[in-house]
Amino acid sequence: NEDCKDASKGTEHADGEKTNVPSTTELRRAQIIAAAFPLISKKGFAQTSVREIAQAVGMSVPAIYKYVSNKDEILELIYKDYILQTETSVAVAAGGTLAAEEKLRNALAASMAQLDKHQSKIRMMYRETRSLQPEVRDRVKKQGQQYIDLFQEILEEGIESGAFRDVDTKLVSSLIPQITEVW
Repeated sequence: NEDCKDASKGTEHADGEKTNVPSTTELRRAQIIAAAFPLISKKGFAQTSVREIAQAVGMSVPAIYKYVSNKDEILELIYKDYILQTETSVAVAAGGTLAAEEKLRNALAASMAQLDKHQSKIRMMYRETRSLQPEVRDRVKKQGQQYIDLFQEILEEGIESGAFRDVDTKLVSSLIPQITEVW
């Protein structure tokens, strides 16, 4: 569904102005994610039907397809929801005019807080990664890269200011998610 793409950006009105008020599509998709996650966690993606998800959310199967194009998109939305929440949390924590050291400290703390908060979702996502279609896996990976890029920007800022020693920022920032996961 093209009208469902990038729903996280708010509602655009006829005059072109956007608001942060969630659209009906955003709200419905959030309900679908909330209903699908425990089912997929318990039964696995392959064993969970759209009919079960529809029943759990209180919608008909045809109504579900007004908000997602297929079952794979539901799994993709779960991934994207987690990545967006984590990315937003890290960006907010590292925002402002703080020194690079403080930004990095805050970003790491925010990342670990998200990991703690979403442990069951992360376990399910690791288990179900094989269920993602290759093109979906690529889209999810691309969105996850934006999260890693936040750390790379902080590291580059710190190197430029002299707060951090010169390192391969791309390599170090790509290791940060793994380091925080084992923390």
